[in-house]
Amino acid sequence: MAPEISCKETYEMLKSERPPILLDVREPIERHSAHIGGIHIPMGEVAAKLDLLEAHKNDTIIVYCRSGKRSMGIASFLQSLGFTSVYNMKGGLLDWRREIDVTLSVD
Repeated sequence: MAPEISCKETYEMLKSERPPILLDVREPIERHSAHIGGIHIPMGEVAAKLDLLEAHKNDTIIVYCRSGKRSMGIASFLQSLGFTSVYNMKGGLLDWRREIDVTLSVD
């Protein structure tokens, strides 16, 4: 199981000199309504599109979704493939809206 990181920790890291790579694993329609940036690869396509992430194998990657459940599975999957610094954003965009940006439109 991949380690978790809070929304607040993610937010602070994004402001740092070397921000993490964000990976949004939600479906396109979800991303269209709201996102916090990063690479978008829907959960069901991650295995087929690993080449898009290969260059970031040793970078910090924070995986997110709506609630943190889908992203946990993908974060653990990437970790099992040798990605060295992968985190699941605990609580997903629901927590992000509650803790960071109340204007985020998350259905």
